[in-house]
Amino acid sequence: MRLSNPLITVAPDRYCSLCDSLWRLFTSRNLPDERGVRAAMEAKCTKAKQMGAIGGMADLEPKRVVGRFLKAVETGDIATIEALQAPDCSWWIIGHGAMSRAEYTDAVKSMLLSAHKRTVSIVGMIAEGDSVATEVRSEVHFGARVYRNEYHDLFVVREGQIVHGREYFDTAAVAAFFGAATPAS
Repeated sequence: MRLSNPLITVAPDRYCSLCDSLWRLFTSRNLPDERGVRAAMEAKCTKAKQMGAIGGMADLEPKRVVGRFLKAVETGDIATIEALQAPDCSWWIIGHGAMSRAEYTDAVKSMLLSAHKRTVSIVGMIAEGDSVATEVRSEVHFGARVYRNEYHDLFVVREGQIVHGREYFDTAAVAAFFGAATPAS
């Protein structure tokens, strides 16, 4: 639902629950422009404060967060990969099971830093609420050898950060390139 006055249109669901009340207060005072509303909301709203740090409310949308995350994987931008994960982010990876944020980030760093070239192509992306499902194709070059795989990832995004991720991929492609994992004794 959108609330608006003749000068401003805002989707309050992009702000915290307090903003509906703030919106009503501001529109009742007939503020002259959107900057006045935005400044007042930023003073009170956690999501709005986060918006200022990342560049815009749209950057908090789950699909955009996931798109930025996957672009960071492609470009090897470790700082963005870390920044887009919540401090308590958890992961589940096929063949590995549950992983902490630190374990996942270390594994990604290890692969990214040893690769010479990476491409990550989003084939499809669907979002519902805070969940985003992606189909991704990647190609990672390690010298003359090229690792290719296809992934299905499910991300849960809240307040502009990934709080959980599940990753599925072709395990035969992993075994063919990296060698079959040996079971723990």
